[in-house]
Amino acid sequence: EESPLHPSIKEKVVSYNRKRPLTTTLTPVTDTLNMRFIHNKAYRRALASGQIVETFQDKEKVFALSEAFGREHAQPPLIYAGTGVYKLRAVEPCARIIEDILTEYRRLAELELPRF
Repeated sequence: EESPLHPSIKEKVVSYNRKRPLTTTLTPVTDTLNMRFIHNKAYRRALASGQIVETFQDKEKVFALSEAFGREHAQPPLIYAGTGVYKLRAVEPCARIIEDILTEYRRLAELELPRF
C-alpha cells in the first residue's frame, strides 16, 4: 500500500500475478548501481535502446521517472521492484503483511518437530 505507484498500476500488478507471476531482472544502471525492474515490454524496449543506462545518468530523468509512478499510465513506464513482486496477491499495508508473517511464525514455532 505504501508504494508510490498509482493505485491503478498496483491493481494491474496484482491482477497480472493472479494469471501468471511477474518476473524481475537485476540490471546494471551505473558502474555502482544495479536495480531490479519488472521484466515487461517497456523494460525490454528500454534495455534494447539503452534508455535504462541513459535515464540513470541524468538526475532530471530519474526524477521524471519517479514522478511518473505517481500518475496513472495506460502502459506503465519502467517499474522498478523488489524480488518478491511476483508474490503479491493483494495491495496491503506493510504492517499487516509483517503481522501475518509473525502470526504464521508463532503458529509454526509451537508445532512439535517430527521424529526421524
